[in-house]
Amino acid sequence: RLRGRELGGSRVRIITQAASKFFGFGPVDALGYQVMMSDREKTAIDCLDHPDLAGGIDEAAAILATASRRLDWTKAVDYLERIDSGALVRRFGWLVDHVKAELPPEVRTRLLQLAGRSRKTWLGVDPARVSAVEGAIGFDDTWRVFVNVTTDALRGSAGLARRKTAKKDQ
Repeated sequence: RLRGRELGGSRVRIITQAASKFFGFGPVDALGYQVMMSDREKTAIDCLDHPDLAGGIDEAAAILATASRRLDWTKAVDYLERIDSGALVRRFGWLVDHVKAELPPEVRTRLLQLAGRSRKTWLGVDPARVSAVEGAIGFDDTWRVFVNVTTDALRGSAGLARRKTAKKDQ
């Protein structure tokens, strides 16, 4: 395990990922250097798995919304199945609905099947550790997830994945 350090004037926190979650990356050219970088699907999933490391749940939702416009949905569900976390599948499914991503029906069915293997879960602050957030969205029956986040906190990502069409001036 490595300790955090200063790098280019910023504090960097080193996170040790479980071996079972260490996949979905490859070499990428970054300013002339070959670096290992996760792909779009794994990055979005990792942000939802640990939103505290991605700027919070609101930022993780916005990342998913933006990524969803070019996401390989089959690959994303394969990754979720490989990670084998029903709670993560439930959060992912709820947020996909929240951002109004264009999810193919067969992928949605597969997500719901994966989610069905686990118990209820939460999104946001764990209600077992902290009391329910005032004004929290509440329980969602489809994904069986308690959304312990306010509508205001997720306002920036609501419907963000919808494709926008440019209108020509008449």
